[in-house]
Amino acid sequence: MTGTTGRGGFCDGTVFHRRVPGFVVRGGDRLGTGHGSAGYRIPDEIRPDQGFEQPFPLAMANLGRDSTGPQFFITLAPAPRLNGQYTIFGQVADERSQDVVRAIAAAPTAVRLDRVTIAADQRSRRRRALWPGGGTAMVTLI
Repeated sequence: MTGTTGRGGFCDGTVFHRRVPGFVVRGGDRLGTGHGSAGYRIPDEIRPDQGFEQPFPLAMANLGRDSTGPQFFITLAPAPRLNGQYTIFGQVADERSQDVVRAIAAAPTAVRLDRVTIAADQRSRRRRALWPGGGTAMVTLI
């Protein structure tokens, strides 16, 4: 851990390098291959009360225990076999946003993240992520 505060824009211009329709989308790798790193590791924050029993959780990808970096993923279907292995930090909030994630998963080529912006919606305590092509996916951060 660096001990410094990050700046926005880290994921801007990256792609969803892994897309499996009906299962998962994964992004956040600056190389666009799934092998990139930010040069730091973040300890896991796995909670027993959070799991993959429902579709559309937003979780941090890792290479094993306490090796989380900048990559993240969203499952499109229940995947309880992943429980206890990944830090879940959000949930895709509504049907329209879930449709955006499904479209990313079905894309024939890597989908570029033009800009990712997390902005508080004070009324609903949701956060808004602006996805490629101007699509907006609402994500509730846990």
